[in-house]
Amino acid sequence: MDLKIGKVTIAVTKINEMVNFYTTIFSCDFKKIDAYNNTLYMGEIKGVKILLCPNEIADVKAEQNRFQFDFYVKDIKKLIIDIETSGGRIIGKTEGAETLQSVSVMDPDGNTMVFIQKSTVD
Repeated sequence: MDLKIGKVTIAVTKINEMVNFYTTIFSCDFKKIDAYNNTLYMGEIKGVKILLCPNEIADVKAEQNRFQFDFYVKDIKKLIIDIETSGGRIIGKTEGAETLQSVSVMDPDGNTMVFIQKSTVD
């Protein structure tokens, strides 16, 4: 079966904070979309479309995501600074013998994700 992700929709409660966080951390160039008498934001992370949709439209009941993405980065120490200055929160770190290897993060709406340091990022 040949599959490709069309887009990932994230139901959000703190729309402005989420736009700031995803713009800072993932360099999303969000475009405003007026729909359903509300404002949504469409961006892209490495070729995958991301739609930030107000939770009242999506009607999601979960308090926190039921999925988690892992992302590979080259400079995790810089990323930690960016996360802390853009409304995210560090919830856990895994350190190796000499360098930090991974960090667990919460975005402004409480969704979790993991960033893993790699020497090269594909």
